[in-house]
Amino acid sequence: MDLFCRGNVEDVVDQRLRGGPGQQTTLENRLKKEERKNAIQKIARWAITAGVSFHALTSRSFHVALEAIGRFGSGLAPPSMHEISETCLQEEVRETHKILEIHKGHWKTYGCTLMCDGWTDRRQRSLINFLANSPKGTMFLKSIDASAHSHTAIYLFKEINDVIENIIGKENVVQIVTDNAANYKAACELVIEAPHNILDTMCCTLY
Repeated sequence: MDLFCRGNVEDVVDQRLRGGPGQQTTLENRLKKEERKNAIQKIARWAITAGVSFHALTSRSFHVALEAIGRFGSGLAPPSMHEISETCLQEEVRETHKILEIHKGHWKTYGCTLMCDGWTDRRQRSLINFLANSPKGTMFLKSIDASAHSHTAIYLFKEINDVIENIIGKENVVQIVTDNAANYKAACELVIEAPHNILDTMCCTLY
């Protein structure tokens, strides 16, 4: 009966993360204290030997995975590399596209802010992330490796303009948020001059 009465795993996790009412402590829960300690130690050993970031254990998706495993019970066969890298990855891509379509619907109604974030990773690659923010929330659009290019205003303009034209839609962009570097400011000015009908206030500073 518990399986039919409980909500789906994501709702259960969200309620737990919000600090919702927990289960009443019972004798069975106290007796399972050692079982939990043993399970947590096994998770820790896996994370350490596999080189998984400890910060990853705080992610909502990890909590959801644990809840789903608990629902299945003992005997869950681990996924193969092929399942994760092919079948599951493609399913996640499809789900992400569905979420993107929902955000695009909100962009058409309310408009959105295009955010450009340039940074350097541990391998010294120069990366630029593009995100769109609207009342629906923030959606990651794409990331480019710009290491082989000089970050001139013309280059940045082409990349920003590509996102506006081919991903968001020029009629849906209200403003752009970048850092305050001169090349980004000049690129924003070029976007404003382009026939996008974007407000002059679009180029903001991100500190």
